[in-house]
Amino acid sequence: WQTYYASIFNPARLNTRMMLQEMPARYWRHLPEAQLLPGLVRDAADRVQEMHDRPAQAPQRKIPQRPAVLPSPGSSADSLDALRAQAAGCRQCPLWEPATQVVFGQGPADARVMVIGEQPGDTEDL
Repeated sequence: WQTYYASIFNPARLNTRMMLQEMPARYWRHLPEAQLLPGLVRDAADRVQEMHDRPAQAPQRKIPQRPAVLPSPGSSADSLDALRAQAAGCRQCPLWEPATQVVFGQGPADARVMVIGEQPGDTEDL
């Protein structure tokens, strides 16, 4: 906890008067992070100056790696039932990992238009 507390302590927002008002020193003996406070308060001005002097850095963007080519769909299904069976066993992308089952909608099998909607909620397909 103390390591975490020290890492989230923001010296630029230090207001010791408000801190003592909200967390009086008489309660510090019950708080494991209280033993860090004197050092954090003492070093706050130096840490703020260090942050100010440090050159700005652009944020790191995490770009997901995607395959350059989509996996082949395998054999084509010649009926809705065959497609349902294929989809039930499909593992070509990670969408199947948290799913409990494939859920097909309703409607005529020979429809000229197919609408694909959002996945069912967390219990709708159980």
